[in-house]
Order: sequence, then C-alpha cells, then structure tokens
Amino acid sequence: MTRSRKKSPGGWRRAGILCPAILLLWLWPSSLLGQEAPKTSGWREALAALGDRDDALHFRLRLTQGYDDNIRLEPTGPQEGSWKSTISPTLRIETLDDQTYLEVAYTPTFIFYYPADDQFDLNQHGNLNFRHNLSPRDIVGLEEIFIGKQDPEDIRPVSEPTQRNADYIRNHLTLVYRHDLSRKYALIGKYRNERDDYSRSSGLEGLDFWSNNGEIFFRAKVGPLCHLECFYRYRHTDYDTYNSDYRSHLGGLELRYAFSENIEARVEGGYEARTYTGEKRLDSPYAKLSLQAKLHRDLEANLRYWHKIEDTFELTYLGYRGQGVDASLSYRFAPRLFISLAGLAEFAYFPSILEREGEKKSAREHYLRGIISLTYEVQTDMFIELGYDRTHNSSDFENASYSRNQVFLRLGLEL
Repeated sequence: MTRSRKKSPGGWRRAGILCPAILLLWLWPSSLLGQEAPKTSGWREALAALGDRDDALHFRLRLTQGYDDNIRLEPTGPQEGSWKSTISPTLRIETLDDQTYLEVAYTPTFIFYYPADDQFDLNQHGNLNFRHNLSPRDIVGLEEIFIGKQDPEDIRPVSEPTQRNADYIRNHLTLVYRHDLSRKYALIGKYRNERDDYSRSSGLEGLDFWSNNGEIFFRAKVGPLCHLECFYRYRHTDYDTYNSDYRSHLGGLELRYAFSENIEARVEGGYEARTYTGEKRLDSPYAKLSLQAKLHRDLEANLRYWHKIEDTFELTYLGYRGQGVDASLSYRFAPRLFISLAGLAEFAYFPSILEREGEKKSAREHYLRGIISLTYEVQTDMFIELGYDRTHNSSDFENASYSRNQVFLRLGLEL
C-alpha cells in the first residue's frame, strides 16, 4: 500500500538537520553532571530582556531527530524506513482567580521525512479547559479537545494499514457539573460529545461518527486514606453511513486507597453490556487495577492492569474483549541524569469473528511496545533525551501484523 505525503516546504534534503542544533545546545554552559541543574535559565533571561513576561503565557518546544524503520506501519514484507525530524511548539495561556480557571493550549507538530523525495506530515492538538465555582458547593466545567492527525500511528487494537495511514479530525466536547453534598460526599455529572471525520482521500469516510455519552458519579471519602466512587456510563455511537451503531451501559465501583504518602492503589470493577445494530450483543466484566509508588526519592514506578470491552475502529469487527498491562519506571541515578522505562502489552480476543474453511473461528491479537530513554537536564527548563521505541503486533487478522523500531534524540524547552 502506498500513501502519498505532502511535499515539505524549504527543500529539506538530508537527515540530521536538527542534530547540529541539538549538539550545540548540549554544550550550553553548565555545571558538571554531578551537580544539580542551574535554577536560572539562559532562555528565561533572554526572554526577560525583551520585556516583562506575563505569567499566564507559557511556551514549550520539542525538537526531535530520529529514524523509523516502518514509517507506513506496513505488515511484514517490504517496509519503508526513513529519517525524520519533528518540530513541536506549544503555546499555552492559563489564568486563575478565586472562582474561575481557564486554560487554552495549541500544539502543531511538523514531521519531516527524508526518503527519496522530501515529504512531511502535520499533526495538530488543541484544548480548552474552563472551570467556574458557582458557589462553595457547585462547580461547572467545560473541556474541548481538537486533534488533527496526518502521520501514520499505532492504532489499538486491530486495524488495516489503510486505516493506520488515514488522516482524520477529532473533536471531543465535555460538560461537567459537580455538587458537594458535604466535605465527604459529592455528585458529579458529565456529558461528552465526540465527532470523528476521516479524509475523503482515505476512502474511510464510512468510519465518520457521532457519539453521545453520559456519566454520573457518587464519590465518598470513607476515611483519611480511602475514597469510594460509584458510577454509571452510557454511550451511543452513531455512524454516518454504516449500520454499526451501538448503545453501551456500564456500571461499577472504584476504590482508591493510599497505603502511605508515596504509595496509592486503585481497584475499579463493574459490568458492561453493548447492543449493536442487528441486535448483536457483547457483554463483559469490567476491571481496572493500578498502583503508583515512589519507592525512593529517586525511583518512581507505575503499574496498571485492565479487562474490558474495547472498540476496534474496524466496523466489520465491532467490539472485542481485551485485557492489558502497562508499566513505567523512572530512576534518577545522578542529579541531572535519569533513565525511564515504559512498557505496554495488550491482548485482544474476538469471539467467532473469522470465516475459515466454512466455520466461524475466534481471533486473537497481541500488541507489545517498549520504550527506553536517557534524559539529561541541561537546565531546569531544558533537557536532552536519547531513546529507543520498539513496537510488535501479532494478529490472526490479515495484514494486521507488523513491527516497528524507532530511535530518537530530543531537545525540550519549557519557557
């Protein structure tokens, strides 16, 4: 499968165009590795020299140079690799007073590839967060998330290469109301509207959909270390053209317990029932377990497990029962150096979904991903990160198995 990309402006011809800048910044005047990163940043001083800076305005920049051996996420067979450079600036405005909080942020991500011809993709992410205290016990909120995607991405779970490479626009709008019954008890209601639009050139406009979701929570503080939450969630997804609509009902409980100041566990369980067009049903227990721990001043760990019904993004497969686990570990072995490990494993089960030799067969898919990175803090607001990212997907579905290896060098700035 061949996917055309946009021609990049400026005629970028060689890989490594960001490397000289990153290496130059590596030589930024600083103390030895054995000392803490300076609290005063040359970047902030340079910005301050231009005039007073409003604290409500924040800027972040990520520059990444790397190599991807499967940029189109093709299945096993001939695959296309490429050097690529990523430029990702973020502008964020944040205001806060006694009653109102407002945050607006926008991040465009420019991805430049270096195969035979110059090409690039543009991703966009924007969000709006608003919260207002109507009274000491009543809070209303609004959140809007906008996502525009052009580069190939790892879509979980099963999906054909045509979908992994498809451009789309996504909008999520959430309204929240919270009423505190007392210091220990609260009622929360949420409404979320979701819209996905795929590009017409992808041929996947049949995947366009509207989704309306309602949630209600009752939260209780059982003790100084324990919190309990009862919830009900309703979802109605309506596709524009395909008859794959469904309604979902999910009810459950969540228990959050802090063993100490540095260790917290969450247990969430319930049951979900879905009814698809044509009266097909898919029911499953719902469970989530998570553990957050700061084992040492310089060592942090997170572990999470889940079992639930997931969406496949493939209309013919509808939903599936899946379970997974993800974990992360961060260790600071020097005042300005730390290593991070992150892993994700997902196991999907599709009952009686494949037609093989005149019989209905179940399908399985195993998705594994691991990331390791080393970060050096040049300043308190500037870092350099070197990393490796490995993805492997094994699937019973045709053309769904693939693997991907990425290496990257990243510069980050916080202003």
